[in-house]
Amino acid sequence: MNFKEELLLGIWEKKLIKFGDFKLSSGLSSNYYIDLRPLPSYPRLLKLAVLGLKEALKEELSQDVGIATIELSGIPLATALAYATERPLIYVRKKQKDYGTKSLIEGDLSSAREFIVVDDVMTTGSSVLQVVSELRSNGASVKTAAVVFDRLQGGEENLLKNNVILRKVFDIGEAAVMLKQRGLISQDELNKILKV
Repeated sequence: MNFKEELLLGIWEKKLIKFGDFKLSSGLSSNYYIDLRPLPSYPRLLKLAVLGLKEALKEELSQDVGIATIELSGIPLATALAYATERPLIYVRKKQKDYGTKSLIEGDLSSAREFIVVDDVMTTGSSVLQVVSELRSNGASVKTAAVVFDRLQGGEENLLKNNVILRKVFDIGEAAVMLKQRGLISQDELNKILKV
């Protein structure tokens, strides 16, 4: 079993993929939900997710880049990746705080000339694009984003329109087919994910 299979099976075993009726942060409705917020509770799975991101970002990580993310769900994953690759980390707040420095960007923006935006799951790409926009408006370069799961709901296309390429560990179609081949989801559940 390769590390991607181990990661996916672990995510499934810990019930981080659920079926039901869910509203996503993008505002869209979905009959399944991928919740990677608990990932840091399972150190082996977090390590495998970071390994997946390192593999997906092999070319970019050969250059002088920093890691950026958005609060809150992306922070543990991005922190683990930054630590594992010895890269500077910054994060962008969803809204400006009304105390202290009132900054939207936390961390040293001058610590790298270019940043890779990392998040756990992407639907439309709006969260990633919020980070891209804030970093670019403050003089940083962003050419790449990376996620563990791409839900294949327009996010990659939206990133490309903004000159950002996507690297991913899984897209949901690939992951769902792997789960079906292992007998872990039914044909009906596969169809729901693939919207057949």
